[in-house]
Amino acid sequence: MVKFLLAAVIAAFIALPAAAGDSEVWHVKAFNPDGSLMRIKAIDDGGAMHDVKATASAGAMQLMGIQARVSGAILPIKLIDQGGDHIAVKAIAADGTLLGIKAIDADGNMLDVKGVGQDGNIVHIKAIDAAGNQYGVKAYSPGGVAYDVKGLRFVMEGAEGEVNGVAIHGHVKAIQSH
Repeated sequence: MVKFLLAAVIAAFIALPAAAGDSEVWHVKAFNPDGSLMRIKAIDDGGAMHDVKATASAGAMQLMGIQARVSGAILPIKLIDQGGDHIAVKAIAADGTLLGIKAIDADGNMLDVKGVGQDGNIVHIKAIDAAGNQYGVKAYSPGGVAYDVKGLRFVMEGAEGEVNGVAIHGHVKAIQSH
C-alpha cells in the first residue's frame, strides 16, 4: 500500500505542467572524479549537439523533469529498453525520432548515458566511458545545489507507457539527494 501511495504522489509530480515563466532551469552534467564536469547533450542524426536541462515547475523542486532543448522545442527524455545490459536514455521528438544522450568529456570524447541498474522503482543513470567506468549524472542549480538524475518506473514489468509513438521503460527525473 505504501508503494502504491508513493507511486501516486510521484506520478502527480510528473504530471505537473510547466507554467510559462514559472520554472527554474538547471544544468545537467556528469561528474568526473577528478572534479571536472562533463556536458550532457542530446545528439541528433546529423551530429548536432543540443542542451539537456532540468526544469522545476511552479516550485515543485522535489522532482524535476529532464528535457532536451532542440530548435526551440522541448523534448522529453525517457528510458528506452533496446535490449542489452543497460537501458538507453533518449530524447523523443514529436515524430518519434530518438536522439542519443551523451556526456562530453574535456577531450571531446562522447560517453553513453544509460540506466545501469535498478533498485525497486529507481533506475541508476550513469555516463559510461570506453573502459566501462561509470560517472554520476547530476542536475545543478544556478546556485550550485545538486540533485541526482535517476530513472523512475511505476510498472515493474514491460513498457511504462508510450510517448510520441515510442514505448518507454521509465521517466528521467532529477531528485533531491540525501
